[in-house]
Amino acid sequence: MSILAVKSLEIQFNPLLGYLFEGLLEYSHPYCFISRAAIKDLLTQENARPKVVPMLNQLVAILRNCLKSDQTQVFSNGLYGVRLIDQISIVMRRRTFG
Repeated sequence: MSILAVKSLEIQFNPLLGYLFEGLLEYSHPYCFISRAAIKDLLTQENARPKVVPMLNQLVAILRNCLKSDQTQVFSNGLYGVRLIDQISIVMRRRTFG
C-alpha cells in the first residue's frame, strides 16, 4: 500500500523528492521512515524516471552527504536511496533494450 494518497501522475517530483531525500539525513523515527517510504513510493511509479533525471545532481549531492555520515542509520538510508535510483535505471534499460 502506498504512503501517498494522490495519483502519481499528479505529483510534481521537484521539489518534493529533494525534500524527501534530505529526510534521509535524519536518524530519528519517524522522519527517516517517512522519507524512505515516500521515496520508495515515488521512485517505483511507472513514470518516475523522466521526473527524476533532471533532479539527479541534487539527489546525488544529498546521497553523498548521507554516505559521509558517521551515523549508521544515515549511512544506511543513503545506501537505500542509491539502490532505489539504481532500480529505476535497471527497469528503464529493460524496457528500452528488451
